[in-house]
Amino acid sequence: MINFSKFPINFKWSSLRDNHIIEVETPEGQIPAETTAQLELTITGGTPGLIDHTLLCHIEHQEKPLTLRVVANIKVCVEVYQGYLCLIACHKYKTYGCQECSSHN
Repeated sequence: MINFSKFPINFKWSSLRDNHIIEVETPEGQIPAETTAQLELTITGGTPGLIDHTLLCHIEHQEKPLTLRVVANIKVCVEVYQGYLCLIACHKYKTYGCQECSSHN
């Protein structure tokens, strides 16, 4: 994120915490004048399929927030079952996972 102004800016990103989780790391803070801040986008898919969501970044003293549209196709889901971490390949809405996890599907 780049601050082109002559003054520091304070920002705060929204997040999505529903079936999927979409977050910006660092979610809030200050960027000094004429500098940049490295941010990281994290997407955790809850179910296979398309994610299409818009995150908002509220900038102090700005009337409208900035927007970041996030579009992703989740093909692999991560599931924890009885201490096992299972990667489940999702193909055409059928799931195939590790043996320990597939026993409860």
